[in-house]
Amino acid sequence: MNKPMNHGVLSVTRFLRHWHRVLLCLLLLQCLPIPAVWGQSPTSPPSSACHEIELVFIIDQSGSMGGSISHPTPNDPQGFRFSGPKFAVDLVGRQYLTFASQNIPGETPSTFHIAVVYFGDQAQTVMPWSTLAPKDNPSWQALRNPLLAKISSSDNLGETNFLRAFDEAANLFNQRPPPVGGCPQRAVMVLTDGEPAVSDDPAFSVDSHMSTLETKFPPDYRIYVTAVNDPGSPYWSRVSSYWERISHDDPSLPLRRTALIGRQDDINARFTQILLDLAGQAPRPNVPLGRYVVPPYLQELCLVLYKQDAAEHLDISDLHGTRLSHNPPGVDVSGYDDLIESLCVQSPKPGEWNVQTTSGRADVRIHAFPILTAGRLTSPKTSTLQYQKTTIAFQLVDSQQVPLPDYPAEPHYQLTITATVQAAGRVWDISNPQPVKPQVSRPVTDTRQAYETTFIPVESGTHEVHVHALSHDIDGKTISVMKGKIGDFFVDPVTLQVLSDPTSPGRCPNPQQGLPMEFAYRLQDPASQPVTTDIPLRWTAEVGGGGAPVSLSMQPVSTGVYSTTFFPQSSGPYTMQVTTMLQEPIGGTEQQIFARDYAFEVKPTQKVALTLAHPQPGNYPGQALRLQWKPPFVRLEPEPLDINVELVEPESGKPLDITRTKISPTPPDQLLDLRVQDTTTGNLVPISLAFHTTGRPGELRAQVTNLNLAEHIVRVEPSQSALLNCGWAWDAKTPDPLEVKIVQDPRLYWLYGAILLLIALLAAMLYWRWAITHDACKGYLVIHDHHGHRVPGASFDLAGRNRHTFKKIPGVTGVRRLDVWKVRGAADDYCIKVRVVPLQGPVPRQGDDNMLLGGSKILPNNYRLLYVRSLSSS
Repeated sequence: MNKPMNHGVLSVTRFLRHWHRVLLCLLLLQCLPIPAVWGQSPTSPPSSACHEIELVFIIDQSGSMGGSISHPTPNDPQGFRFSGPKFAVDLVGRQYLTFASQNIPGETPSTFHIAVVYFGDQAQTVMPWSTLAPKDNPSWQALRNPLLAKISSSDNLGETNFLRAFDEAANLFNQRPPPVGGCPQRAVMVLTDGEPAVSDDPAFSVDSHMSTLETKFPPDYRIYVTAVNDPGSPYWSRVSSYWERISHDDPSLPLRRTALIGRQDDINARFTQILLDLAGQAPRPNVPLGRYVVPPYLQELCLVLYKQDAAEHLDISDLHGTRLSHNPPGVDVSGYDDLIESLCVQSPKPGEWNVQTTSGRADVRIHAFPILTAGRLTSPKTSTLQYQKTTIAFQLVDSQQVPLPDYPAEPHYQLTITATVQAAGRVWDISNPQPVKPQVSRPVTDTRQAYETTFIPVESGTHEVHVHALSHDIDGKTISVMKGKIGDFFVDPVTLQVLSDPTSPGRCPNPQQGLPMEFAYRLQDPASQPVTTDIPLRWTAEVGGGGAPVSLSMQPVSTGVYSTTFFPQSSGPYTMQVTTMLQEPIGGTEQQIFARDYAFEVKPTQKVALTLAHPQPGNYPGQALRLQWKPPFVRLEPEPLDINVELVEPESGKPLDITRTKISPTPPDQLLDLRVQDTTTGNLVPISLAFHTTGRPGELRAQVTNLNLAEHIVRVEPSQSALLNCGWAWDAKTPDPLEVKIVQDPRLYWLYGAILLLIALLAAMLYWRWAITHDACKGYLVIHDHHGHRVPGASFDLAGRNRHTFKKIPGVTGVRRLDVWKVRGAADDYCIKVRVVPLQGPVPRQGDDNMLLGGSKILPNNYRLLYVRSLSSS
């Protein structure tokens, strides 16, 4: 097989430049779980919260390892004992650099502190403590190269003295600060090929030497022993039981702490398994030759061959027969001429590979290292608030934060997503996350494999989001693409603050009979700002004492504030229980978030009742009529409406003299509220006057002067701002509203009537005057006796009026009166009608015929009536 162009002399370090990404998060951080297709499951490290590990390599450099006069055949002729420590140094350093630069939410890169001790009959620290936590690639290169140079080779160090090596390792650990709470983890990796041998100690024995080793490290140290097979010595059967006790080995462990390696190529495979175990991962099974199924959604897949000889190589091809070993695009082959060779494929297409090697051996050691899905929590970014709805959004990405691909043409590769939120030892299923659709307003521009759902946290503190993504491989077998934590967010607690209750300091040392007791509580965030919940709260408030139990209804009154009021009607001991229940939106479980029991004493009070003495329902003048001596002799003045209230004892009706009995610190004029409402407009009448004492015990008076002529409703009640001294309380019953009608002064209507009557009389007089003078008669009437002589005094002037009545005519007998009126419309102005009413007999209904000037009429008793122009003409 032709070598690829980059298959020159490659060191282990160059090999690791390419495949360090393979073990990112897998070996040491457990952030990327192993899919079920590999038949593995993660295990927990000693302290899941510890991200710091102190590791000492103890490497046997006795003569048997590299060969000596006494042991001419070396047990490690190719130097696998050197590649193991170098492998660990380069791996964990680059892992830290790569992982820390990605800053995956919710994950913390582990910091390794590594030291290397070589030993034979003496022990020497060839690499003191080195912290493998580089900030950037230049700093890593400056640290890495000197470290690898220190552990590249060693001289023959003689016999095998484990006590010297353990003492040297103990001294190294003593240089570090002691662990706190099991962190940092402390581990020792021992590589040896024989049992102890100390020729300069006459008292030496294998049993005493190994027994002493058991006391060197406490049980919380993780001791791993890898024994290299020595064909010339059955040493392992004599010392394995000691190593099992020293390492606290147990057959039930995922990886045995002690192991005898029969083949040299198993040394590096064993070191890999130990690193996995330190990281909490189960041991890797060997990948068999032949058909190998490649699952979907891998960022990278590496197959690592642990060689017996550097001339062995991987020979892998894909479904299309392409030889991946020949470095097509997206494929890296590293360590081609070294003892560890890897082939890494970026974003391998799901399907299958044909895995072979050039060794012709069937017992090759091949491990698979996939870089699987990671999760990126995109919401909440930092923190949210308890009991309030929040959006949980996440995206499935690879270790480079690139969203996973879609496989629209392969339905069996589609993902099934379930998710949970974990906090306070509880788990909530949010297994209905929906794929995010592209929108302009989305914070995630690339919505591939992005999901979101809503969640209402009911616990405070750190919440972890765990996602389980399932798919299928080409054979239809279910695989776990991802299963683990993708991030966390903090939920700020919502607390319930007591605003007022029986324990709150008040004006009176004890609750008072008949006075309201307010129970008020407020939900608030850590900044003491009121908040509301997206989950309904169920409040219960039960009061006992003073009669039958009472249930109170707690109502929201403002943002986050709930309140209720209790009026104790009797004195004595009371109890009250207030509880707040919240029904969780997931699962429907009802939990109690607040409970408080109260016991309090209600002190008796003297009740103060109001009686409305004046006015009574009826009519009241709004303006009064006043007389005066100057024109217009009358005036109207506003008439105030007196409101008289009496403060009395409700039982006896006895007035309370508030000027002597200090029932309130409030001035008397501010004790009561007066409201007068115009029923026509519905508006309240503005009143600036207050009640004042009248001098009579318990009586207060207010006067209202600005009332319209309309119906009004008068209400009097205790002022909301008025305070009564402790021991006094307003009676619950207040005077009923009364209706009064404001009218004009009744005397004003008599005045109006008199004026109208005078006007009517004057008009009648004027009309009468006009009527009797209009078209007046002319001339005179003269009466002559039977001798023809004018009767003295019996002459009548007709000028100025159109109707005359002459009665009791002097000197004339037989005539009662004469009625004279002008004949209107006559052609002659001297034309009248005369009706003679005799002294005896009926009154004629009509007058005589028209009488013209110069005419005459015969009167009773031979008198004669003449109509003349003037008296001189009679």
